[in-house]
Amino acid sequence: MATRSAPVLIIGAGVAGLSAAVELTKAGFTDVTVLEAMDRPGGRVHTVAALGIENLELGATWLHGSKDNPLYNLAEHNNLLEQTQPQMHCACDKFYTEQGEQVDPDFVLDFWSKLDDITDQAYKGGPRDGSKTFKSVGEFVDFNFRTELLNSHDTESMTNLKTSMLSWYKKFATIDNGCNSLDDISLSEMSKYKELEGEANVSVAKGYGTLVQVLVDMLPLHCIQYNKPVKVVHWNRDSTELPVHVQCEDGTTYLAHHVIVTVSLGYLKQNHSTLFEPPLPQLKIDAINSLGFGTVDKIFLKFKNPPFEEQFSCIQLFWNKLSDEKEVPVQMWYKQITGFHTIEGRPELLYAWIGGEAAKYMESLSNSEVGKVCTQILRQFTKRDIPDDVEVICSTWHTNPYICGSYTNVPVGCKAEASDVLAEPLPGGAKGYVKEKALQVQFAGEATITPFITTTHGAFISGKREAARLVDLYDVKMQ
Repeated sequence: MATRSAPVLIIGAGVAGLSAAVELTKAGFTDVTVLEAMDRPGGRVHTVAALGIENLELGATWLHGSKDNPLYNLAEHNNLLEQTQPQMHCACDKFYTEQGEQVDPDFVLDFWSKLDDITDQAYKGGPRDGSKTFKSVGEFVDFNFRTELLNSHDTESMTNLKTSMLSWYKKFATIDNGCNSLDDISLSEMSKYKELEGEANVSVAKGYGTLVQVLVDMLPLHCIQYNKPVKVVHWNRDSTELPVHVQCEDGTTYLAHHVIVTVSLGYLKQNHSTLFEPPLPQLKIDAINSLGFGTVDKIFLKFKNPPFEEQFSCIQLFWNKLSDEKEVPVQMWYKQITGFHTIEGRPELLYAWIGGEAAKYMESLSNSEVGKVCTQILRQFTKRDIPDDVEVICSTWHTNPYICGSYTNVPVGCKAEASDVLAEPLPGGAKGYVKEKALQVQFAGEATITPFITTTHGAFISGKREAARLVDLYDVKMQ
């Protein structure tokens, strides 16, 4: 098969890969090639036309933070943003117990606010007075729930309701953190995440994919090669001229000076042992293994007619407390659904989020099976006559062989700085590079940037970071 020369190769046309390619092109690099395993750009950004909507988001949904967010600035510059943003705690939410009873929204929102205060403490690293230590965010939240939000005057039914609301709230948090349980997430490391200021959740008016297309349009024609999964990256070869050989699954081999690897952490977890030859250094393997990578999916339902007459933002579900919520069988995956959200102007559509092992199990089911379960849930909680006849689309990030999940988390026992280790180029150490073969293999993506893991702006910034390494390297060589 063909052998081609490409001085700079980028593996992956997600946000990180596109960011690096754009930055290098701007800097004057004329031979940059992006190898993308799938037939589209964007990676975990995937906007589709489906169910009568042109911009259904199967992947990333929001820009997080409007201040000092380069992706937000790019979207704003290209007039891609919504003019008005929906409020997270909408008064139109409806809250139901598993028995079909509605719960007073004011009571729920007050309780929600108090839980927010507790998790805000957790995200700052927990208590600072040293009076008690906690390993996980879940342990910290549970302790404060018992000591601050339960009281001796609560009736049994009130205690059960509060416990159900806590469980509901924690399911939201597992989606935010890309984990199976808050008990998995390190409390001490949470404070190392940096939340950008400004609007927390900013929509892209015509879909996140339009922002991806802006980046694609900044690149030369044919810069991105689609349907090009990489089989192995041969690095540290004897040849000092082109020391990296990248072999694709179709037999094509690319000879390169530098390769920027932007595949997901989930893909690295499953494939690092065969993707690199020689193998990665043990420190980098340890970083890959220690960081967590969870699954978050969406379920979209389209009814022939609007299933509800009244307008609302979301039907929130308070499931009964289980005897052991840490050991919920995956066959009860549906109990991880927090609620069904509406899409403005489309009353016939509902969508739900689901995360963790439950999301993985859901991906093994057919769309019709998922739809049947969801309509049954709606009937049970709302006591309405909800038809089974529904179109269904589900995201499948875990079973996507080139993604293998959704985003990164820092579990108990792991240090957030593992992301810095993952980002370290090869060959070379923290103090410098081997000049003769500098920056052969570089790493970018949301898993490689400690303050901004899980985010698209983190991926974007990491791509710019790796491009800057090459710009600086060749500036030095030209002196």
